[in-house]
Amino acid sequence: YQPIYENDKGIIATEALIRAKDKSYSILELIDTAKKSQLIDKLTLFVLTDACSLLKQTKDLKFISINISPIQCSEELIIDIIDTIDVNDIQPSFINLENTEDEEPIVASLSCFMNKLADLGIMFHMDDFGTGFANINYLKDGILPYHYIKYDISLISQIAEINSNGHIILEKLTKAFQECGFRIIAEGVETPQQFYLLSKKMKIDLFQGY
Repeated sequence: YQPIYENDKGIIATEALIRAKDKSYSILELIDTAKKSQLIDKLTLFVLTDACSLLKQTKDLKFISINISPIQCSEELIIDIIDTIDVNDIQPSFINLENTEDEEPIVASLSCFMNKLADLGIMFHMDDFGTGFANINYLKDGILPYHYIKYDISLISQIAEINSNGHIILEKLTKAFQECGFRIIAEGVETPQQFYLLSKKMKIDLFQGY
């Protein structure tokens, strides 16, 4: 579980991250194998069940975010997610799902999947914005009901000086997103200078990293 911070308020949430104990396997290999063997939904439900257990043990977290692939948009998974939350007596708003855009989604199917869960109170993050298929087109028309946008570490690592191009672009982008009602999570925040620029100058909402 990697903590998510809100400015000076400390830890307010966390992201559930699965890891392989056998270091000879990378997490990408593990996920790819789960997809090919059609076990990816079971893996997601395993993580969700563990997250529900943690939520029952603490009252300090506003939410736990869980990664999910855009290929996981079946009616069966919707039912299983709802059942898991209900059995554990967890409010849906405490569960956030992060779309890992490692492959281009079928927008119609993904939109149906997300909207059904969003109607129940589950929130969604667009993960890894700035890379891959995390496309701004999915945000502008509201077809996919995202609540949070998570900036990829590749964007954050370029933030060094206030007047740099990277800083100016990200500052303007953040303001535009926030005016549209999105909350921003900066991923990969590792230095006091990064935290200062992102929190005080850009007014980014939440922070995650080492």
